[in-house]
Amino acid sequence: MKKRKLSLATQIFIALLLGIIAGICLMKNADIATSYIKPFGTIFLNLIKWVVTPLVFFSIMAGVISMRDIRKVGSIGVKTIVYYGDQ
Repeated sequence: MKKRKLSLATQIFIALLLGIIAGICLMKNADIATSYIKPFGTIFLNLIKWVVTPLVFFSIMAGVISMRDIRKVGSIGVKTIVYYGDQ
């Protein structure tokens, strides 16, 4: 018997429904969410930041390196520093 593989959209929808059900089940027990689940969320967000920051930095570097005119690099560089300096 050949197993039928679920599409990615179906898998995401099932995971969404399971997350909603888990949230409803844990609604009356908020202590579990703050003491056991919150650290995993914090770790996940920190890992996302750890991956995204170098990705943005290297994509900006690749864009600057690919530019031919040195005057454009200066104006783009100043705009980039001003934009990401506010973050």
